[in-house]
Amino acid sequence: ACAKKRTVVEGVAKEYPADVAVIVRHFPVGERIRAFDASLAAEAAGAQGRFWEMYERIFQGQPDWSTSDDHRSYFDRDAAEIGLDLPRFKADMDSEAAKSRIGADIARGRSAGVAKTPSLFLNGRPVPFSQITVEDLTTLINQQLTALPR
Repeated sequence: ACAKKRTVVEGVAKEYPADVAVIVRHFPVGERIRAFDASLAAEAAGAQGRFWEMYERIFQGQPDWSTSDDHRSYFDRDAAEIGLDLPRFKADMDSEAAKSRIGADIARGRSAGVAKTPSLFLNGRPVPFSQITVEDLTTLINQQLTALPR
């Protein structure tokens, strides 16, 4: 569901480059150790300025790593392929700093009422899952934009 809705959100956002920014927050809750590790991989890549490249690879490779008993090897391979310093990447994945950032995102999400993923907010207001469509997001964004003083 996250991968499908991500495509919708990012596609719509590209139609509004001056007005819409996509901000990613981590919310790997429950027994989803692979998802938590995917968040750690994104953060570790971000420490080397490559968050978005790893983010793309995580979603592209999700069918493989999400069912693997050796899911971290997929992240290591992706890190190497995008040119990261692999020892640093691995250390950053295991760092308290990365875990803390993800924990802060989870806490922030819970305080905003997030209970599951994907969740989307537009100007601080939750968008119902059923409205995360190209048509509905376009309408919601246009409503927000016309309400702004110009």
